Amino acid sequence: MGPHKTMSKRRILQAHRRPVFHRSNLPPEINLSPTFTKAYRFQVPTSAASVTISVLELIGALGGICTVLNSTVVHWTTAFRIIALKLYPPAGSNVNPVNAVVEWSSASGYAPDRVMSNDSPGGITSAGRCLVFKPPAKSLASDWVNIVNSSLNLFNLFNAPAGCVIDLVVESAIGVSFSASALSSTVATGTLGQIYYLALDGPSSNKVIPATGMPTTH
Repeated sequence: MGPHKTMSKRRILQAHRRPVFHRSNLPPEINLSPTFTKAYRFQVPTSAASVTISVLELIGALGGICTVLNSTVVHWTTAFRIIALKLYPPAGSNVNPVNAVVEWSSASGYAPDRVMSNDSPGGITSAGRCLVFKPPAKSLASDWVNIVNSSLNLFNLFNAPAGCVIDLVVESAIGVSFSASALSSTVATGTLGQIYYLALDGPSSNKVIPATGMPTTH
């Protein structure tokens, strides 16, 4: 190998070690609102033939802080997007089939869910297997939902059997600051400063409640 070839390789290696400079000396943009994905677990102590979940009720299920004794729970979520709702039949149950149904709300009304985790027709599953419901395209829950329209209905849940477990997988955003004037729910009991996760269908209905161990009230 000649000396000129050795020098060429050295120059190439030196060029690779040189720092890379960007045209802009400004730092990249960052999102100031923390976002995260989490599965929230609920249980249905008694059968829920029909429940409607609104924006406010879902926000309450994602957590909040009691700011007024025995009166008000203020919620920290500022926006959210539903990824999936998973319904598990009662443990050790011989119920077959489970006819749970989710109807997703859109600007033009409600549409039955057709995305399931099994190949049974009509949303029917055998005991011991779960149903997975996902917001269809163009439904209100399929994209990010702002808390401005808090009374807006997101979906209806029908025929949830007693003892079933529901996992709601949600991507949510938290504001950069917490304000006592943020979206809130009225409760009958609450300790000042305590964190609470409310029922998925709201504290007044209280049929789809947080799983055992989660601090809740109504």
